[in-house]
Amino acid sequence: MVKHFVTVLGCLGFAMAIAAGCGSDKKKTPDEGSIAKNCRVVCEKTQECVTPNLDVPKCRRDCEDKSTSDSAHQSDVNECAACVEPRTCSQAADCAGDCLKSLVTADADDAT
Repeated sequence: MVKHFVTVLGCLGFAMAIAAGCGSDKKKTPDEGSIAKNCRVVCEKTQECVTPNLDVPKCRRDCEDKSTSDSAHQSDVNECAACVEPRTCSQAADCAGDCLKSLVTADADDAT
């Protein structure tokens, strides 16, 4: 009985090792879903807290485009989104030197 259990356990371990190895050589790329989510958070929070007439769809497109081609911008957006998402507008002003104003202003300046 114990020998049978050990054999089954060994087979399961082997199968898991094979499954874990499959596809592991795939090149990692930025998660486009997280880029889109973080740009959405930053743009919507900017509209809510800073610029009520902000064109959110345009802001999101500009943010996603720049985040895809500029890893420093992507990092700034990720950091800003993580900070502002759970906060009120008055609390969000404390995030990374008021990142909502600086990020959206930077995106608007680059688009012109």
